[in-house]
Amino acid sequence: MNTLKGLTFAAVPRDNALSPLQKRRNKLIAHLCEQLAMAEAEIDGRIHVVKKRRWEHTQDGQKHRSI
Repeated sequence: MNTLKGLTFAAVPRDNALSPLQKRRNKLIAHLCEQLAMAEAEIDGRIHVVKKRRWEHTQDGQKHRSI
């Protein structure tokens, strides 16, 4: 326990290199690229699968990340 008392915490500076406007633009571009890939797959007769990551709970209550 003595080692825990000797620890100190420091705030980590956030890297806000991108403005909120630029973040929204990047998000919009990513969504448009996804739509373009879906349209190209439809034209070529392929199936395009969109993979989204999410947290799921198992039967025993553990959380894990699934695709």
